Amino acid sequence: MPDDVPEATEPADPAVDVVPGAHAAGTVMPTLEPVSPSALTYAGLLLGGVVLGLFGTVLMAARVTVRGTTVPWGLVLSMLAVLACVRGAAWLVGSRRGAALVGLGWVLPTLAFATANPGGDVLLPDVPRTYVYLVGSALFVVLGVALPLPRGAAAAAADSRAHRGAEPAEEPTIDATEPQQS
Repeated sequence: MPDDVPEATEPADPAVDVVPGAHAAGTVMPTLEPVSPSALTYAGLLLGGVVLGLFGTVLMAARVTVRGTTVPWGLVLSMLAVLACVRGAAWLVGSRRGAALVGLGWVLPTLAFATANPGGDVLLPDVPRTYVYLVGSALFVVLGVALPLPRGAAAAAADSRAHRGAEPAEEPTIDATEPQQS
C-alpha cells in the first residue's frame, strides 16, 4: 500500500455529512435541518380548519324534501364534521391545542361569510338554519377544545409521532484505499 493515500477523516462541522461514494479526500455537503414536524402539523390543522369552514358554509344549505318534510342533511353533516375534525385534531396532537387550531381555522371563513356584504348574504342568508349552523358549530368547537382528552391520548400521539419519523440513517463510510493497478 502506498504511503500517500489520504486517511478518511470525520467532518469538523456536525452540520455536514460526508457523501457516500465520494473520493478518498472526503467531499462534504452541508445538510439542511428538517422543519419541525409539529410546526407543519399545526399549519396543516389551521389550514384544515379553514377548508372545513369553507365546505361547511357551502354544504350547510343542502337539504332534501321527503314526503313534504325538508331534511337539512347538509346542516347536520356540516356540524358533525366540525365536531369530528375538532376532536380528531385534539387526539392527533395529543393536546387541546390541535382542536383550538382547527376551531380557529373554521371561524375565519365562517365569520367572513356571515358578515353583511354589499352583494347581499349569499352563502349564509338570514334564515334559522344559518343560526343553527353558526351557534351549533361554535358550541361543538368550544366543547371539542374544552373537554379533556382520554387517558393515554398524549402518550399515543407522541408514540405515533416517533414512529412516523425517519429511521436513523447509517453512518456514511469512505473507502480510503484506492484501487491498486497491476
